[in-house]
Amino acid sequence: MSAYEVSRNHIGFLVNLGHQLQIRGVNIADNYQTLYLDDEHDRAYVANELIAQNRTSVAHRYRQ
Repeated sequence: MSAYEVSRNHIGFLVNLGHQLQIRGVNIADNYQTLYLDDEHDRAYVANELIAQNRTSVAHRYRQ
């Protein structure tokens, strides 16, 4: 199975779509926190976390 880094635009689209679909919150399991997609700061945080997790996943798949 292959893995690749998606673009920042792709992540932004997904997070904004969640907001448009009125998905209220996203639970962050590591620190038991809920981030709200109707808050611009929280949306940016969620997007940055998704980008970081995507990079971590790719780095794990392709260890070089």
